[in-house]
Amino acid sequence: MLRNISPLPSFALSLKEYLSVALETLSDEAHADTLYWFIHPEKTEYWDSLNLSATSKPFHTFGSQRTLSKLEFSHLKDHLLEINEVRLLNQNHIKNWNIYSDESLIIIPVYLLEERLASIVIMDVAKNLNLDVFKKKLSLFIRHMQLTLRSLHSEALAFIDDLTGLYNARAFHILMEEALKRSTKLNSCFSLLMIDIDDLKKINDGFGHLCGNIIIRDLAHLMKKSLRSRDHVCRYGGDEFAVILENSSSSMAHDIVSRMKSLIEHKSFQMGSRYSKITISTGYATFPHHASTLSGLVQIADEAMYFNKTHKKRNLRLSL
Repeated sequence: MLRNISPLPSFALSLKEYLSVALETLSDEAHADTLYWFIHPEKTEYWDSLNLSATSKPFHTFGSQRTLSKLEFSHLKDHLLEINEVRLLNQNHIKNWNIYSDESLIIIPVYLLEERLASIVIMDVAKNLNLDVFKKKLSLFIRHMQLTLRSLHSEALAFIDDLTGLYNARAFHILMEEALKRSTKLNSCFSLLMIDIDDLKKINDGFGHLCGNIIIRDLAHLMKKSLRSRDHVCRYGGDEFAVILENSSSSMAHDIVSRMKSLIEHKSFQMGSRYSKITISTGYATFPHHASTLSGLVQIADEAMYFNKTHKKRNLRLSL
């Protein structure tokens, strides 16, 4: 049974499907019931470029016969990087790692272009496994995996914005469709937040487009840092961002927006030889309260953002 632990957007389904087949193949070859695929927490260009980050949970798993406790997962993850080649661990080693197993573990490091991408852990390996034969098959399997991961990586980059590393507008529409389907099925809500940088044109005119690009990039990182891991941040176009707030009501969206604005208001951004503050204009809409279609949500959130931007400028003129 395939169980997805760390969700991927639909445009990465080819990666998810490949991992499913890969783990199932290894399961057959090793005569094991359960396998785990861990992404490592070190900063890795491969996963960063796909906007996929490591978590304390396995990235993917196959099988249902054996489960690890949360504490065992933590112990296992802490030790995986100690193993830099294919290794069969016996009972004594497993015991030292504070992991329970009736049989043995096989640890398979996965590298690509000298980067340690992940580890595959095969649980409860059969006692009659011929390790030498398995390793010979494994060398071909790993080579195929490296070529496939490289190919899938190239395809997935079509959904990533080059400047910020965020999802782009193409990915945004797919993620929105997924959020709508999920919320409709579960009878839950989600919110769409639209964000625009105020007066970026003046910054570009005064300090150059390179300065403006740096502000866009730094703001993107700041927003991603301020949001929950389950939320999706996208560069919608130019200086406009879109954030899909999973399982968020209007009141929750309001709180998230307030927290984000406060964080940005206290941040200074480099403009030439000095640092200055920037402001943003925001608007949000919640499914199904404000709209029941994707186009309706985008329109309402976008109109709310531009209303707030215009209202802000009007108030500034009145104060002068």
